[in-house]
Amino acid sequence: MTTTDPSPTATARPSLRLARERFLSGRPLPPGVPEEVVAAWRRARFFGVPHDLAQPPAPPSLPRESTLLDAARPVLDRIVPALDGGGVRLVLTDDRLRVVWTAGDVPGLGTWTVLSEQVVGNNGAALAVRTRARAEVHGAEHFLDRWQDICAVGVPVFGPEGGQVLGTLTAVTRLCAAGPPHPQAAFTEAAVTAVETELRARAGRAERVLLDAFVRATSGPDRAVAALDGRNRLVSEAAQRLLTPEVLGALEHEAAGARDTNLPDIGDHTELPEGAGCTAQVAPVRLDGRTIGIVAALEPLDDPAPPVASSPPTVTLPRLLGPLAAHRRAGRATGPLPGAPAAHR
Repeated sequence: MTTTDPSPTATARPSLRLARERFLSGRPLPPGVPEEVVAAWRRARFFGVPHDLAQPPAPPSLPRESTLLDAARPVLDRIVPALDGGGVRLVLTDDRLRVVWTAGDVPGLGTWTVLSEQVVGNNGAALAVRTRARAEVHGAEHFLDRWQDICAVGVPVFGPEGGQVLGTLTAVTRLCAAGPPHPQAAFTEAAVTAVETELRARAGRAERVLLDAFVRATSGPDRAVAALDGRNRLVSEAAQRLLTPEVLGALEHEAAGARDTNLPDIGDHTELPEGAGCTAQVAPVRLDGRTIGIVAALEPLDDPAPPVASSPPTVTLPRLLGPLAAHRRAGRATGPLPGAPAAHR
């Protein structure tokens, strides 16, 4: 849906309030009610949402770190002054539609901590996630009684890779007298574009920091090292000989958990599955004071003697998956990394 696409209520606004009342009382609906709206009401009834819900649900638990909020905050801080006295509320949710940030005020709206359709019924944020596009919900399209006099436009925020929805940004106002499109639609879409640009910039930085940490860790001869951040995986040739699927799975789990913990600079040996055949000492990789991944130094339990090198070692890029794979192709074209010793012939 674009900023010029009409809401389903554009052709049915005069009868929509009556249609909702008839739906709630179990009576036949009048003609012309958009099927998308009726389907949303039916989902709310299926989920057991009370139409007269007066109090917001209990606040859900939120992760201690939010990549989306970290990237969005500089953008949102710049645009919040424009909301002062404007009768607009901006709401940022994560992919589970938990509210992670809000600003502005709309009289009578109240403060809500989650916008999941299973909890509050049809709304702009939930519809944006459902359709993966800009979505508007006006007046009686909402299921809740207390949202009959508001309108909202929600825009999904996509991650820098894979097109995953990281969350939504929604602008809420009193009921739009002129009807759709929502007067804040273009403003909200522009804000989301800025947030997505910041996400891409930060993703590139994080990948470079992870790669740099890996290169530093593999500076010795035949070092068995793996660097992981939950999306990218860098594994040296020596580490490939030690990593079983079970060990790799344990390290992936460690990398995912590192984002929500404050690991010390020098990590302890992490617990590996029984029969792993090696140990792993884990250290965090940080960017702007935030843990973004880990570097694991592997040691075989039997500690075999290192092979005698006939020539000084070269530094080569690791086996890797994810967005950093482009670095491997570049490494093949240009040879060793900058600073690596050249091999004697």
